[in-house]
Amino acid sequence: MNPEIREMTNNDLDRVLEIENLCFLEPYKKESILYELNDNKYCKSYVICLNGLVVGFAFLYCLFDQASLVQIATHPDYQKQGMATLLMNEILDDCYAQKMSIITLEVRENNAIAHDFYLKSGFKDAVFKERYYTNGDNAFYMTREIER
Repeated sequence: MNPEIREMTNNDLDRVLEIENLCFLEPYKKESILYELNDNKYCKSYVICLNGLVVGFAFLYCLFDQASLVQIATHPDYQKQGMATLLMNEILDDCYAQKMSIITLEVRENNAIAHDFYLKSGFKDAVFKERYYTNGDNAFYMTREIER
């Protein structure tokens, strides 16, 4: 069972929406995902598949020499199996290849599992953002330099 990482396509939309709705408090709507896929020239999208089934995805914005990890998620049935780590490693390799100097992200303060994952992936807490999310949740703004 070798996972495959590839660029997301419109054919992945239903499965990505399913994962989106299972994993996020404020999930993207279908129109937003379609915009990221088809119209946002700064967005790079990824899916990770097992036997052809999408089990995770990510959106990365790249502008000049900086990247921002907008979303990364793994279907709950496939969490804690290394899928997010494989996806993150692919993203970091791409950032290196594209000569990015830094990658950033935001994560909810109360999402300890995600926060720990990012720390293990080499990110550091940079700024604490109070009431960052629409529901009033606080966020950690995290950064990771891309080693050259």
